[in-house]
Amino acid sequence: MTRRGEIFLTAHAGPDSRHAIRGGPFEEFLKWRPRPGEAVTVLDMNGVAWRARVLGLGKDFAEVLVFEKAPLPCVVELTVLQALPEKERMELIIQKTTELGVLRIVPFKSEKSISLCQRESRQKKAHKWQDAALRASRQCRSSFITEVSEYASFSDAIGLLKNKGLGLMLLEKGDRTPVRQALEHAIRQGVRQVYMLCGPEAGFSAHEVKDAERAGFAPISLGQRILRTETASIVGAAIIMHELCG
Repeated sequence: MTRRGEIFLTAHAGPDSRHAIRGGPFEEFLKWRPRPGEAVTVLDMNGVAWRARVLGLGKDFAEVLVFEKAPLPCVVELTVLQALPEKERMELIIQKTTELGVLRIVPFKSEKSISLCQRESRQKKAHKWQDAALRASRQCRSSFITEVSEYASFSDAIGLLKNKGLGLMLLEKGDRTPVRQALEHAIRQGVRQVYMLCGPEAGFSAHEVKDAERAGFAPISLGQRILRTETASIVGAAIIMHELCG
């Protein structure tokens, strides 16, 4: 059993590497860009999470020292499918949903959203999205780095559901189910994969709504107020993680 004050493990790269650091291989650990003396969250071989300090770090090894137990992450895997917003709203969405425990964020082109080319012509920041997720993951002491996927088409984004979990589409009008009511069934069924589809500032087109419903997404409401796209994503993610993680 792991104890406070013990040298937790020495991990080495290669086919015989231990797979205990953060629940993944050594190469995954290096994606955190750890530094000697830095505190990190690690998982032991029993899946227990610990806070530990990096004692040594080389090209193909790392050694960490346990100093306190850490809460286990929620087992719900939430993917946020986000129509690309204007200005710096994507960075805000990435930062806050990462802090909430979102597993993956997929930016996509909606009929009424700005395109990546248009956004890049105004402000070149798309290449920093994964860096923003890394910083937020480290700040909130996550045991994993939220993944920011490549910019996708609308059809590719909704195609990720593929009956693998619960699909929820945030809509501001029309026939919708309150989000908590939609999650009650998921709780009873023990659903652990959720895909939340969030549109652009101008909303989804009528045929996009129909395509998403055919793909398995259920229209939901976050309340009576009209929310900005970044607010809707953050609030939706917060409610889902709260309801499904307890």
